[in-house]
Amino acid sequence: MSSTIEVCGFMDVADVGSPMAISRHLVLPHTTTKVEGDSNSVKMEVDAEDESGLGEGNTASFCVLLHGALKVENMAGLCLLGENWFGVVYSWADGKKKSNLMLSVLEPGSNPVPWLGDLNNLGSTKSDTEP
Repeated sequence: MSSTIEVCGFMDVADVGSPMAISRHLVLPHTTTKVEGDSNSVKMEVDAEDESGLGEGNTASFCVLLHGALKVENMAGLCLLGENWFGVVYSWADGKKKSNLMLSVLEPGSNPVPWLGDLNNLGSTKSDTEP
């Protein structure tokens, strides 16, 4: 399994259903300090006019933005975790009105969710020939 989680696409939570998972994980934002010359660092600049949602010292992380979008749209993200290792990232709420970003690691192979078919062959519902 890779140390990188690659989000391949998104689908309705209802389409994913509740596939058998070998593990489930809470996904938390990871803060890192920018190292000089580190090409993997991402710098986020915020307009002075667009800082309304950010307090002093806070920046929106990809994890927080992804969680909010998945929750509002009732979607799940199909993730590639390694060669023939897939996962699903989704918003999950407990009974106390608290919502978390979760990652379910599916069984190894390209067909861990039988009703979706081979995950390597999934694509958009729009045809490539449409304008």
